[in-house]
Amino acid sequence: MSRTLPNPKTRRRAAGWKLPSDPTKPELPYRRGTSLSIRAHIPPPPFGFGYLKEAALRRIAHWTDLDGMTQTEWCSQHPIIDTPPHPDKTIRYLHLLEEVACRDGRGAQVLKCSMDGSDDNTKYIAKIYDPLYYAYVGSGDDATWKADQDYDSEAAAYEEFKRAGVDGSLAPKYYGSWTFDMVHPETPKATRSVRMILMEWIPVSVTMGHLLDQGARHRMSPQHRLDILAKAMEVFSKMEFYGVRQLDFAPRNVLLIGSHIETSVPRVMIFDFGISAVFSQPTCNEVEFKSKLPISPRYLFWANFPGGFYEWLPHSHRLWRQILLGWMKSHWENTTEFGGPPALLDSEIAKVRTRIWFATPTDDERWTP
Repeated sequence: MSRTLPNPKTRRRAAGWKLPSDPTKPELPYRRGTSLSIRAHIPPPPFGFGYLKEAALRRIAHWTDLDGMTQTEWCSQHPIIDTPPHPDKTIRYLHLLEEVACRDGRGAQVLKCSMDGSDDNTKYIAKIYDPLYYAYVGSGDDATWKADQDYDSEAAAYEEFKRAGVDGSLAPKYYGSWTFDMVHPETPKATRSVRMILMEWIPVSVTMGHLLDQGARHRMSPQHRLDILAKAMEVFSKMEFYGVRQLDFAPRNVLLIGSHIETSVPRVMIFDFGISAVFSQPTCNEVEFKSKLPISPRYLFWANFPGGFYEWLPHSHRLWRQILLGWMKSHWENTTEFGGPPALLDSEIAKVRTRIWFATPTDDERWTP
């Protein structure tokens, strides 16, 4: 009598399971004072969130595929995606000046830097997608798949902004995609490729997420916070109009620029497109709303307000959805910069059957409408 063997992909991880330690793995090399020899690079087509499953050149590994392998072994046997060489073979020298967000296991490493051959005063932000320093041991993540997905998606989004002529207005200015070689941990005479993008460094800026973490919303008036949120929602709408949907719209990815953010409405940008979709890509799996003008945020967010921004809202608008909807209606009711809802959104908007209230924003928790 034959017996069906269990599928290893359905096996659950035991409590406390983790991948083996990696004694040959070097310490994180992306530190202040490091210099890198970089070359222009052609990114592969984007895949992952926002794209059809077949867009990925290989499937993401199951944890059972990684079982027993160190991160160094996995990255060696499953290298990042290769592409034809860029026609510009010039080698440039990048100097890392300051660590902005650097930690083994965090994913992409972010550093302030300068480059030989550019104006001495020009500074950049380098975002380095090195799978050897993505989360691995405790998570069981396919580090090279995730590094490729982050890089390919982000590069595609910035390239689309550049094609649309809005580079540097809705998101930080993009200075291209790059590659460089690092010594291979297991074979010192060999090298491994690492991908990177360069963006403008914006000196006087802070994220909405950082302000929330620091409790700054309590120092800002409720109306002022709504005005800043409205700007962020408008940037999101304009990005969609120019061909990119940010699928991770959250306070940590909204950049506020200016020196008096707590008292005047700053310039607003959105960044971090590792989870995004570019409508012009043939494998894009997101529905594009065709329109002659950017769609009014009132309609884009009427049925699906992004939950990450609830803590930014005044108490009155956070507590009562009717008041939040009333604010969106009144703020964009007479706009000429944004257009009405496309037919594809009509059904979602129609499902929101609630009264609309108008109220002065307040943080007084004793307040009731």
